[in-house]
Amino acid sequence: MKKRILYFVVFFIVVLFCLQFSLVGCTKYANPDQLKQLDETKAAALSAEKSLEKLRKERKGLERTLAQKKAELVQLHAKGDGLKRNLEESSSE
Repeated sequence: MKKRILYFVVFFIVVLFCLQFSLVGCTKYANPDQLKQLDETKAAALSAEKSLEKLRKERKGLERTLAQKKAELVQLHAKGDGLKRNLEESSSE
């Protein structure tokens, strides 16, 4: 009798295991909602990449402008130092 119950339980577990896969309805293809979400995500990623590239170009331009301004500042400091020397020389005479 115990052997019969054991066989029934094992059979029942195997049937449940097989039904689990048949009821889920697995498919290798995405459904339309998933495809739509994938397209939206792709569009958002492309937009973010374009924005990133635009910001990188803007950053390069700003770095170039900053370098020019720093060079101009160095020149102006040198010119100011020269003017101070000339002023000191002319006032000492």
